[in-house]
Amino acid sequence: ATGLACGLWNGFLVAVLRIQPIVVTLILMVAGRGIAPTAVAMIADHLMDPQGRALHRVQLEIRPDNAPSLAVAAKLGLREEGLRRAYLHIDGAWRDHRSFAVVTDELGPGGLRARLSHQHQASRARHTDQPAPP
Repeated sequence: ATGLACGLWNGFLVAVLRIQPIVVTLILMVAGRGIAPTAVAMIADHLMDPQGRALHRVQLEIRPDNAPSLAVAAKLGLREEGLRRAYLHIDGAWRDHRSFAVVTDELGPGGLRARLSHQHQASRARHTDQPAPP
């Protein structure tokens, strides 16, 4: 079957076309390489594009201890809206989440992808970078 399904997975906005496990696996494999922010930006831009799904708002809910997902929200320049106390029941307990969002009138030309350009982001080492051999 074809179609687009969207949702949150581990703090990431995930759009799935046909086979969800493959997309989830790819997100796990690319963590720390700057690919996840690009993927989230592309998905959000599509969802907010008048020629796409034409949504006016994209929102991410991220657990406060999920540093990689918080880094994605920061790299995309998403507006933090606050803490949602006891937002979701996970692993037997109600867990707090930090809420981030963007609406269409906050986006400039190029959408969220433009926010990831080298003009807007300083390059820095990532936890997956290996030191150069001596």
